[in-house]
Amino acid sequence: MPSTDAGILHIYERWHATVVAGDLDGLMGLYANDATLETPLILATLPDKSEGILKGKVAIRPFLRGRLSQSCATSSRAGIASERSFPTAGN
Repeated sequence: MPSTDAGILHIYERWHATVVAGDLDGLMGLYANDATLETPLILATLPDKSEGILKGKVAIRPFLRGRLSQSCATSSRAGIASERSFPTAGN
């Protein structure tokens, strides 16, 4: 998909939809095999890591699995709505 605003919005919406649905396989489908994920949550949740960077799907998948399961459990306990609106490409 070309790097247009519509393409970027599409990836953003798919990422959010897969997270809300708890769809780990769908979420991982958005990442290249050699993807790099950088977030301070890595350091906060994986004490064995010395930097907030994971490289490759093999390293990223377990991290996202843990975040999805934690997010789904928290959302269901708190009764948090799973819908969110996004701006359209034209806005």
